[in-house]
Amino acid sequence: MVELFQSLLLESRTNTDLKRRGTIYPNLASFLLCIQLTFRVNNQHKSTHLNMKKLTVLLATLAAPAILVGGEMPVIEDPVCAVPFYGSVSAGYETTYLFRGTDFGSDAPWTGVDLNYDFSDTLSLNFGTWYINPTQDPANFDELDVYAFLNFPLWIFDAGIGATWFYFAEADTEALEGALSLGYSVGDIFDLGALVVYDETTAGWYYELSASKGIPLTDCLELGLGAGIGYGDDYYGVSSFNHAFATAGLSWSMTEAATFDIYVGGNFPLEDLSDAGEDDDVHGGASVTVSF
Repeated sequence: MVELFQSLLLESRTNTDLKRRGTIYPNLASFLLCIQLTFRVNNQHKSTHLNMKKLTVLLATLAAPAILVGGEMPVIEDPVCAVPFYGSVSAGYETTYLFRGTDFGSDAPWTGVDLNYDFSDTLSLNFGTWYINPTQDPANFDELDVYAFLNFPLWIFDAGIGATWFYFAEADTEALEGALSLGYSVGDIFDLGALVVYDETTAGWYYELSASKGIPLTDCLELGLGAGIGYGDDYYGVSSFNHAFATAGLSWSMTEAATFDIYVGGNFPLEDLSDAGEDDDVHGGASVTVSF
């Protein structure tokens, strides 16, 4: 029997078809050699059970290459977990929290989560939450916002319509407003924005016009400029021009997902809001945003 295996082994070594480059075949030579070694061990009075286990392992190992065709390994792809949402997580600090011209306190840390879902190429949902807590002047003010907007093209504009719920935990009060926003890009010159808000709590209206411009300074650094003016109609005691504002900021793309922003701005109350005691204010802030 041993002589027969040796004859077959010699024949397999001369068979050049078994060594074609780029193609994997069952390795007959190795197979026969391992069987021969197994019989030799058996002749040395090793356990028959042990030898059968060795032979089984060898057969399984040598048979595996036979499933390969044309020298190419089978491709096993990891399952793709498609996440329907994308968005960002942000945290920042404001020297003064100003909302539509009104000073709600200073030394104000904040954080927010903003999410988006695309229904189609022209319709998307934007929703999220935002929290701020000024620690000075007054020290007992905090605000939680929960919002949702549908975004879509409207004629030449980028439009959004939705609502925001405001909750002031320390004062245990709330407010609700609906809003329509319109955006229009004037070529590569600047962007225009318009906002119309109806506040259900005060049954008043607020209107705002704004313009902004982003100026790339490097591949990772951009200068942002903005200005605007607001108008109130029975909006928390204001029925006139509300305030004017201007901002300048730098946005640094630290990585593909992380951005660091700093800004400085000016707030200028007008007419009824100024008469109510609001003063001009220069303020600033910084934030970090991580997108996913």
